[in-house]
Amino acid sequence: MTEERKQALMHSGIAVHECIARLGGNERLYERVLSTYLRDTNAESLEKDSDPQDALLHAHSLKGVSASLGFTALHELTDRMCTLIRSDRADEAFTLVPDVIAEHRRICSLIEESKGQAPDGTSP
Repeated sequence: MTEERKQALMHSGIAVHECIARLGGNERLYERVLSTYLRDTNAESLEKDSDPQDALLHAHSLKGVSASLGFTALHELTDRMCTLIRSDRADEAFTLVPDVIAEHRRICSLIEESKGQAPDGTSP
């Protein structure tokens, strides 16, 4: 991982160094995991799902992944969603879905852009 890529991700609120350290300093593994995140469907499932228990499953999955990858804002949003659903406040939790979707898409764009590609796969 280039220093420029690390800096771009860190300036966007991603805890890159902490995550790489958690992976034993393996930057290539972190890059592979970031690429894998691009295929995560939990955010889109949240957008479509109206069942609180299904939403809890998707939010909880995103919470874990976002914590592991250093996506602080997404982790905070999904943690809040999980807490609200578990407190029988699903209606309030569902008001956070647009913010979760927006943050997920922002992260995906950052990952793509930091690889030297635009989000649509073209060169910038």
